[in-house]
Amino acid sequence: MVLHFSHHHPLAAADKVAIFALCSICGDLATRPAAAPIYHCGDSACWFHLHHHCSELPQKLHHPFHQHHPLSLLSLQNKEEFRCHACGKIPRGKFAFRCDLCEFGLDVCCASLVPEKVDGGGDGELSYRRVKFVGHEHELLVCYKDIESFEVSCSACELPFQIQDSIYVCLECKLLLHKPCAELPLTINHPFHPRHRLVLFTQIPPGEPFTRCKGCLRDFEAGFTYRCVECNFLLGTGCASLVPRKFVFHEHPLALFEKTNFNCSKCRCRKCTSVLRCVLCGFNIHLHCFPDLPEVVVGGRYHRHALRLTKTPVQDYEVESDDAEFYCDKCEQERSLPDPTYSCQECHYVAHVQCMVSKEEILSHGEEVLVVGQSMGDESSSKVVREAMNKLSMEEEENLKKPG
Repeated sequence: MVLHFSHHHPLAAADKVAIFALCSICGDLATRPAAAPIYHCGDSACWFHLHHHCSELPQKLHHPFHQHHPLSLLSLQNKEEFRCHACGKIPRGKFAFRCDLCEFGLDVCCASLVPEKVDGGGDGELSYRRVKFVGHEHELLVCYKDIESFEVSCSACELPFQIQDSIYVCLECKLLLHKPCAELPLTINHPFHPRHRLVLFTQIPPGEPFTRCKGCLRDFEAGFTYRCVECNFLLGTGCASLVPRKFVFHEHPLALFEKTNFNCSKCRCRKCTSVLRCVLCGFNIHLHCFPDLPEVVVGGRYHRHALRLTKTPVQDYEVESDDAEFYCDKCEQERSLPDPTYSCQECHYVAHVQCMVSKEEILSHGEEVLVVGQSMGDESSSKVVREAMNKLSMEEEENLKKPG
Protein backbone atom coordinates (compact mmCIF):
# COMPACT_ATOMS: atom_id res chain seq x y z
CA MET A 1 0.00 0.00 0.00
CA VAL A 2 1.13 3.54 -0.76
CA LEU A 3 0.08 6.72 1.04
CA HIS A 4 0.28 9.68 -1.33
CA PHE A 5 -0.53 13.31 -0.59
CA SER A 6 -2.59 13.59 -3.80
CA HIS A 7 -5.31 11.23 -2.56
CA HIS A 8 -7.13 10.67 0.73
CA HIS A 9 -7.20 6.85 0.47
CA PRO A 10 -4.30 4.38 0.47
CA LEU A 11 -3.23 3.27 -3.01
CA ALA A 12 -2.42 -0.30 -4.00
CA ALA A 13 -0.26 -1.60 -6.82
CA ALA A 14 -2.50 -2.68 -9.67
CA ASP A 15 -1.80 -5.79 -11.72
CA LYS A 16 -4.27 -4.68 -14.38
CA VAL A 17 -6.30 -1.53 -15.06
CA ALA A 18 -8.82 -0.53 -17.70
CA ILE A 19 -7.12 0.44 -20.98
CA PHE A 20 -8.84 3.85 -20.88
CA ALA A 21 -7.86 4.67 -17.27
CA LEU A 22 -5.88 7.92 -16.90
CA CYS A 23 -3.25 8.90 -14.36
CA SER A 24 -4.82 11.58 -12.16
CA ILE A 25 -1.54 13.51 -11.87
CA CYS A 26 -0.35 13.80 -15.49
CA GLY A 27 -3.52 12.83 -17.37
CA ASP A 28 -1.75 10.30 -19.61
CA LEU A 29 -2.96 6.72 -20.02
CA ALA A 30 -2.27 4.76 -16.85
CA THR A 31 -1.09 1.83 -18.98
CA ARG A 32 1.67 3.89 -20.62
CA PRO A 33 4.57 3.22 -20.40
CA ALA A 34 3.62 -0.45 -20.63
CA ALA A 35 5.96 -1.94 -18.03
CA ALA A 36 5.71 0.85 -15.41
CA PRO A 37 4.05 0.17 -12.03
CA ILE A 38 0.56 1.63 -11.57
CA TYR A 39 -1.21 2.47 -8.30
CA HIS A 40 -4.95 2.77 -7.90
CA CYS A 41 -7.51 3.43 -5.21
CA GLY A 42 -9.47 0.39 -4.07
CA ASP A 43 -12.61 2.49 -3.67
CA SER A 44 -14.38 2.14 -7.02
CA ALA A 45 -16.13 5.49 -6.46
CA CYS A 46 -12.76 7.32 -6.60
CA TRP A 47 -11.44 6.07 -9.95
CA PHE A 48 -7.97 7.35 -8.97
CA HIS A 49 -4.87 6.02 -10.77
CA LEU A 50 -1.26 7.02 -10.40
CA HIS A 51 1.90 6.26 -12.38
CA HIS A 52 4.89 5.23 -10.31
CA HIS A 53 6.98 8.09 -11.78
CA CYS A 54 4.18 10.55 -10.95
CA SER A 55 4.08 9.26 -7.37
CA GLU A 56 7.74 10.28 -7.03
CA LEU A 57 7.18 13.92 -8.02
CA PRO A 58 8.13 16.33 -5.21
CA GLN A 59 5.52 18.48 -3.49
CA LYS A 60 7.92 21.44 -3.69
CA LEU A 61 10.05 22.20 -6.73
CA HIS A 62 12.68 24.84 -7.45
CA HIS A 63 12.56 25.16 -11.22
CA PRO A 64 14.92 27.15 -13.50
CA PHE A 65 11.91 28.48 -15.42
CA HIS A 66 10.85 30.37 -12.27
CA GLN A 67 13.89 30.99 -10.11
CA HIS A 68 12.35 33.58 -7.77
CA HIS A 69 9.93 31.30 -5.89
CA PRO A 70 9.39 27.57 -5.30
CA LEU A 71 6.51 25.76 -7.02
CA SER A 72 4.02 23.50 -5.24
CA LEU A 73 2.33 20.44 -6.76
CA LEU A 74 -1.36 21.25 -6.27
CA SER A 75 -4.73 19.91 -7.32
CA LEU A 76 -6.47 22.10 -9.90
CA GLN A 77 -10.02 22.94 -8.85
CA ASN A 78 -10.82 24.22 -12.33
CA LYS A 79 -8.09 23.25 -14.76
CA GLU A 80 -9.84 25.03 -17.66
CA GLU A 81 -8.68 28.31 -16.07
CA PHE A 82 -5.03 27.19 -15.86
CA ARG A 83 -2.50 27.67 -18.65
CA CYS A 84 1.01 26.25 -18.41
CA HIS A 85 3.61 29.03 -18.63
CA ALA A 86 5.88 26.84 -20.78
CA CYS A 87 3.56 25.37 -23.43
CA GLY A 88 0.47 27.60 -22.96
CA LYS A 89 -1.87 24.59 -22.82
CA ILE A 90 -4.47 23.32 -20.33
CA PRO A 91 -2.97 20.38 -18.40
CA ARG A 92 -4.18 16.90 -19.29
CA GLY A 93 -4.13 15.86 -15.63
CA LYS A 94 -5.71 17.23 -12.46
CA PHE A 95 -2.47 18.53 -10.89
CA ALA A 96 0.12 21.17 -11.76
CA PHE A 97 3.07 22.96 -10.19
CA ARG A 98 2.04 26.45 -9.10
CA CYS A 99 3.73 29.36 -7.40
CA ASP A 100 2.20 30.32 -4.04
CA LEU A 101 3.22 33.97 -4.49
CA CYS A 102 2.39 34.71 -8.13
CA GLU A 103 0.41 33.27 -11.02
CA PHE A 104 3.25 31.25 -12.57
CA GLY A 105 2.54 27.57 -13.13
CA LEU A 106 3.76 24.51 -15.05
CA ASP A 107 1.97 21.31 -15.93
CA VAL A 108 3.81 18.25 -14.60
CA CYS A 109 5.11 17.27 -18.05
CA CYS A 110 6.67 20.66 -18.78
CA ALA A 111 8.08 20.73 -15.25
CA SER A 112 10.24 17.76 -16.31
CA LEU A 113 12.10 19.99 -18.80
CA VAL A 114 15.59 20.98 -17.69
CA PRO A 115 17.64 23.78 -19.32
CA GLU A 116 21.17 22.97 -20.45
CA LYS A 117 23.79 24.54 -18.20
CA VAL A 118 26.78 26.48 -19.49
CA ASP A 119 29.78 27.99 -17.78
CA GLY A 120 28.89 31.54 -16.79
CA GLY A 121 32.48 32.82 -17.04
CA GLY A 122 35.37 33.51 -14.72
CA ASP A 123 33.24 33.87 -11.59
CA GLY A 124 32.42 30.15 -11.72
CA GLU A 125 28.66 30.69 -11.82
CA LEU A 126 26.51 28.52 -14.06
CA SER A 127 23.96 29.92 -16.47
CA TYR A 128 21.58 28.37 -18.95
CA ARG A 129 22.14 27.98 -22.66
CA ARG A 130 20.07 30.35 -24.80
CA VAL A 131 19.92 30.71 -28.58
CA LYS A 132 18.47 33.29 -30.92
CA PHE A 133 16.75 32.35 -34.16
CA VAL A 134 16.14 34.68 -37.07
CA GLY A 135 12.43 35.47 -37.14
CA HIS A 136 11.83 35.11 -33.38
CA GLU A 137 12.17 38.17 -31.15
CA HIS A 138 13.11 36.34 -27.93
CA GLU A 139 16.00 34.14 -26.91
CA LEU A 140 15.03 30.49 -26.46
CA LEU A 141 16.19 28.23 -23.63
CA VAL A 142 17.70 24.96 -24.83
CA CYS A 143 16.21 22.15 -22.71
CA TYR A 144 15.96 18.38 -22.52
CA LYS A 145 13.46 15.95 -20.97
CA ASP A 146 14.48 14.80 -17.50
CA ILE A 147 11.79 12.09 -17.30
CA GLU A 148 11.31 10.01 -20.47
CA SER A 149 7.82 8.83 -19.51
CA PHE A 150 6.30 12.34 -19.67
CA GLU A 151 5.04 13.23 -23.14
CA VAL A 152 5.78 16.79 -24.24
CA SER A 153 4.86 17.94 -27.76
CA CYS A 154 6.17 20.60 -30.11
CA SER A 155 3.98 23.71 -30.33
CA ALA A 156 4.57 23.92 -34.09
CA CYS A 157 4.24 20.40 -35.52
CA GLU A 158 2.49 18.88 -32.44
CA LEU A 159 4.75 15.80 -32.58
CA PRO A 160 6.11 14.52 -29.25
CA PHE A 161 9.72 15.17 -28.31
CA GLN A 162 11.97 12.14 -27.97
CA ILE A 163 14.33 11.75 -25.04
CA GLN A 164 17.34 12.64 -27.23
CA ASP A 165 15.78 15.81 -28.67
CA SER A 166 16.82 19.34 -27.80
CA ILE A 167 13.74 21.37 -26.87
CA TYR A 168 13.73 25.11 -27.54
CA VAL A 169 11.54 26.96 -25.03
CA CYS A 170 10.23 30.52 -25.24
CA LEU A 171 8.62 31.40 -21.91
CA GLU A 172 7.47 34.78 -23.22
CA CYS A 173 5.49 33.23 -26.09
CA LYS A 174 4.76 29.91 -24.29
CA LEU A 175 6.26 27.79 -27.06
CA LEU A 176 8.17 24.49 -27.11
CA LEU A 177 9.90 23.82 -30.42
CA HIS A 178 12.05 21.35 -32.30
CA LYS A 179 15.08 23.06 -33.83
CA PRO A 180 13.73 22.74 -37.42
CA CYS A 181 10.39 24.18 -36.25
CA ALA A 182 12.15 27.10 -34.57
CA GLU A 183 13.87 27.79 -37.89
CA LEU A 184 10.70 27.86 -40.01
CA PRO A 185 10.68 30.82 -42.42
CA LEU A 186 8.11 33.49 -41.67
CA THR A 187 6.89 33.55 -45.26
CA ILE A 188 7.08 31.09 -48.14
CA ASN A 189 6.25 30.98 -51.83
CA HIS A 190 4.73 27.53 -52.27
CA PRO A 191 3.77 25.61 -55.44
CA PHE A 192 0.54 24.52 -53.69
CA HIS A 193 -0.58 28.16 -53.76
CA PRO A 194 1.47 30.01 -56.40
CA ARG A 195 -0.74 33.11 -56.56
CA HIS A 196 0.15 34.55 -53.13
CA ARG A 197 2.81 34.36 -50.49
CA LEU A 198 1.99 32.34 -47.34
CA VAL A 199 2.63 33.73 -43.84
CA LEU A 200 3.54 31.68 -40.77
CA PHE A 201 0.98 31.90 -37.93
CA THR A 202 1.92 30.53 -34.52
CA GLN A 203 -1.68 30.11 -33.38
CA ILE A 204 -5.15 29.72 -34.82
CA PRO A 205 -6.87 33.12 -34.55
CA PRO A 206 -9.94 33.12 -32.21
CA GLY A 207 -13.15 32.47 -34.13
CA GLU A 208 -11.27 31.69 -37.34
CA PRO A 209 -13.69 29.73 -39.61
CA PHE A 210 -10.99 28.50 -42.00
CA THR A 211 -8.86 25.97 -40.09
CA ARG A 212 -8.65 23.09 -42.59
CA CYS A 213 -5.31 22.37 -44.24
CA LYS A 214 -5.69 22.32 -48.02
CA GLY A 215 -3.05 19.61 -48.21
CA CYS A 216 -4.10 16.82 -45.83
CA LEU A 217 -7.61 18.23 -45.17
CA ARG A 218 -7.01 18.05 -41.41
CA ASP A 219 -8.79 20.61 -39.20
CA PHE A 220 -6.27 22.47 -37.05
CA GLU A 221 -7.08 23.45 -33.47
CA ALA A 222 -3.48 24.26 -32.54
CA GLY A 223 0.01 24.24 -34.00
CA PHE A 224 1.78 26.46 -36.53
CA THR A 225 0.20 27.00 -39.94
CA TYR A 226 0.98 28.88 -43.12
CA ARG A 227 -1.89 31.09 -44.26
CA CYS A 228 -2.61 33.32 -47.20
CA VAL A 229 -3.73 36.76 -46.02
CA GLU A 230 -5.42 37.40 -49.38
CA CYS A 231 -7.72 34.36 -49.41
CA ASN A 232 -8.70 31.37 -47.25
CA PHE A 233 -5.79 29.09 -48.13
CA LEU A 234 -4.10 27.31 -45.19
CA LEU A 235 -1.30 24.74 -44.95
CA GLY A 236 -0.03 22.91 -41.89
CA THR A 237 3.73 23.09 -41.48
CA GLY A 238 4.01 19.37 -42.21
CA CYS A 239 2.27 19.74 -45.56
CA ALA A 240 4.23 22.91 -46.31
CA SER A 241 7.46 20.93 -45.85
CA LEU A 242 6.51 18.30 -48.45
CA VAL A 243 8.56 18.34 -51.65
CA PRO A 244 6.30 18.82 -54.70
CA ARG A 245 7.39 17.22 -57.96
CA LYS A 246 6.34 17.82 -61.55
CA PHE A 247 5.35 14.67 -63.46
CA VAL A 248 4.63 14.47 -67.18
CA PHE A 249 1.15 12.96 -66.70
CA HIS A 250 -0.30 15.88 -64.67
CA GLU A 251 -0.24 19.64 -65.27
CA HIS A 252 0.42 20.65 -61.63
CA PRO A 253 3.06 19.59 -59.08
CA LEU A 254 2.24 16.51 -56.98
CA ALA A 255 3.44 15.70 -53.46
CA LEU A 256 3.59 12.39 -51.62
CA PHE A 257 1.05 12.15 -48.77
CA GLU A 258 1.63 9.12 -46.54
CA LYS A 259 -1.11 6.93 -45.07
CA THR A 260 -4.10 8.90 -46.26
CA ASN A 261 -7.55 7.78 -47.41
CA PHE A 262 -8.01 10.11 -50.38
CA ASN A 263 -10.10 8.81 -53.24
CA CYS A 264 -7.78 7.80 -56.09
CA SER A 265 -8.59 9.60 -59.34
CA LYS A 266 -7.56 6.55 -61.38
CA CYS A 267 -8.99 3.46 -59.64
CA ARG A 268 -11.73 5.44 -57.80
CA CYS A 269 -10.97 3.53 -54.58
CA ARG A 270 -10.39 5.03 -51.15
CA LYS A 271 -7.72 3.24 -49.11
CA CYS A 272 -5.45 4.13 -46.21
CA THR A 273 -2.26 4.24 -48.24
CA SER A 274 0.20 6.66 -49.82
CA VAL A 275 -0.91 8.90 -52.67
CA LEU A 276 0.57 11.50 -54.96
CA ARG A 277 -1.72 14.49 -54.47
CA CYS A 278 -2.32 17.71 -56.34
CA VAL A 279 -3.41 20.37 -53.85
CA LEU A 280 -4.29 22.80 -56.63
CA CYS A 281 -6.99 20.68 -58.32
CA GLY A 282 -7.63 17.75 -55.94
CA PHE A 283 -6.15 15.06 -58.20
CA ASN A 284 -4.92 12.00 -56.25
CA ILE A 285 -3.27 8.81 -57.43
CA HIS A 286 -2.17 5.76 -55.45
CA LEU A 287 1.46 4.77 -55.89
CA HIS A 288 0.34 1.36 -57.15
CA CYS A 289 -1.73 3.16 -59.81
CA PHE A 290 1.26 5.23 -60.98
CA PRO A 291 1.15 5.30 -64.82
CA ASP A 292 4.90 4.84 -65.39
CA LEU A 293 5.52 1.69 -63.34
CA PRO A 294 8.13 -0.64 -64.88
CA GLU A 295 6.58 -3.48 -66.89
CA VAL A 296 9.07 -6.01 -65.51
CA VAL A 297 11.00 -6.12 -62.23
CA VAL A 298 13.65 -8.51 -60.98
CA GLY A 299 12.46 -10.78 -58.19
CA GLY A 300 15.90 -10.69 -56.58
CA ARG A 301 16.37 -12.79 -53.47
CA TYR A 302 12.60 -13.06 -53.03
CA HIS A 303 11.93 -14.88 -56.31
CA ARG A 304 14.15 -16.45 -58.95
CA HIS A 305 12.13 -15.21 -61.93
CA ALA A 306 11.37 -11.75 -63.22
CA LEU A 307 7.90 -10.46 -62.31
CA ARG A 308 5.57 -8.78 -64.78
CA LEU A 309 3.17 -5.92 -64.00
CA THR A 310 -0.37 -7.27 -64.04
CA LYS A 311 -3.33 -4.89 -64.07
CA THR A 312 -6.03 -7.58 -64.04
CA PRO A 313 -7.04 -9.49 -60.88
CA VAL A 314 -4.74 -12.37 -59.96
CA GLN A 315 -6.35 -15.02 -57.79
CA ASP A 316 -4.40 -17.40 -55.59
CA TYR A 317 -6.40 -20.33 -56.94
CA GLU A 318 -8.51 -20.91 -60.02
CA VAL A 319 -11.70 -21.22 -57.98
CA GLU A 320 -12.17 -18.82 -55.09
CA SER A 321 -15.15 -18.24 -52.82
CA ASP A 322 -16.77 -14.80 -52.78
CA ASP A 323 -15.27 -13.98 -49.36
CA ALA A 324 -11.76 -15.25 -50.14
CA GLU A 325 -8.75 -13.26 -48.94
CA PHE A 326 -5.65 -12.70 -51.04
CA TYR A 327 -2.09 -12.21 -49.85
CA CYS A 328 1.19 -10.82 -51.11
CA ASP A 329 3.80 -13.58 -51.37
CA LYS A 330 6.60 -11.20 -50.42
CA CYS A 331 5.28 -9.39 -47.31
CA GLU A 332 2.50 -11.92 -46.54
CA GLN A 333 0.06 -9.09 -45.93
CA GLU A 334 -3.43 -8.99 -47.42
CA ARG A 335 -3.81 -7.54 -50.93
CA SER A 336 -6.86 -6.17 -52.70
CA LEU A 337 -7.79 -8.24 -55.75
CA PRO A 338 -8.49 -5.29 -58.13
CA ASP A 339 -5.10 -3.65 -57.42
CA PRO A 340 -2.24 -3.96 -59.93
CA THR A 341 0.40 -6.51 -58.88
CA TYR A 342 3.69 -7.98 -60.00
CA SER A 343 3.34 -11.70 -60.71
CA CYS A 344 5.10 -14.74 -62.07
CA GLN A 345 2.72 -16.93 -64.09
CA GLU A 346 5.11 -19.88 -64.03
CA CYS A 347 5.26 -20.08 -60.23
CA HIS A 348 2.05 -18.23 -59.39
CA TYR A 349 4.03 -15.77 -57.25
CA VAL A 350 2.12 -12.49 -56.65
CA ALA A 351 3.42 -9.37 -54.89
CA HIS A 352 2.21 -5.85 -54.10
CA VAL A 353 3.48 -3.13 -56.39
CA GLN A 354 4.87 -1.26 -53.36
CA CYS A 355 6.77 -4.38 -52.31
CA MET A 356 8.65 -4.51 -55.62
CA VAL A 357 8.99 -0.82 -56.54
CA SER A 358 10.15 1.66 -53.88
CA LYS A 359 8.62 5.09 -53.27
CA GLU A 360 11.98 6.62 -54.10
CA GLU A 361 12.00 4.94 -57.51
CA ILE A 362 8.51 6.27 -58.29
CA LEU A 363 9.36 9.79 -57.07
CA SER A 364 12.49 9.81 -59.24
CA HIS A 365 10.20 10.15 -62.28
CA GLY A 366 9.28 13.67 -61.14
CA GLU A 367 11.31 16.88 -61.02
CA GLU A 368 11.41 18.74 -57.71
CA VAL A 369 9.65 22.11 -57.56
CA LEU A 370 11.33 24.65 -55.29
CA VAL A 371 9.62 26.00 -52.16
CA VAL A 372 11.08 29.44 -51.45
CA GLY A 373 11.21 30.56 -47.82
CA GLN A 374 12.14 33.93 -46.44
CA SER A 375 13.10 34.98 -42.91
CA MET A 376 12.45 38.09 -40.84
CA GLY A 377 15.69 39.51 -42.17
CA ASP A 378 14.05 40.09 -45.52
CA GLU A 379 12.33 43.49 -45.58
CA SER A 380 9.49 42.38 -47.88
CA SER A 381 8.82 39.38 -45.63
CA SER A 382 8.62 41.59 -42.57
CA LYS A 383 6.17 43.85 -44.37
CA VAL A 384 3.90 40.91 -45.25
CA VAL A 385 3.98 39.65 -41.66
CA ARG A 386 3.16 43.08 -40.23
CA GLU A 387 0.27 43.52 -42.67
CA ALA A 388 -1.08 40.07 -41.79
CA MET A 389 -0.89 40.75 -38.05
CA ASN A 390 -2.51 44.18 -38.46
CA LYS A 391 -5.34 42.64 -40.47
CA LEU A 392 -5.80 39.96 -37.82
CA SER A 393 -5.87 42.57 -35.02
CA MET A 394 -8.49 44.61 -36.88
CA GLU A 395 -10.65 41.51 -37.39
CA GLU A 396 -10.43 40.62 -33.69
CA GLU A 397 -11.32 44.19 -32.74
CA GLU A 398 -14.37 44.11 -35.03
CA ASN A 399 -15.44 40.76 -33.52
CA LEU A 400 -15.26 42.24 -30.03
CA LYS A 401 -17.52 45.10 -31.09
CA LYS A 402 -20.22 42.74 -32.35
CA PRO A 403 -23.15 42.30 -29.90
CA GLY A 404 -23.61 38.94 -28.18
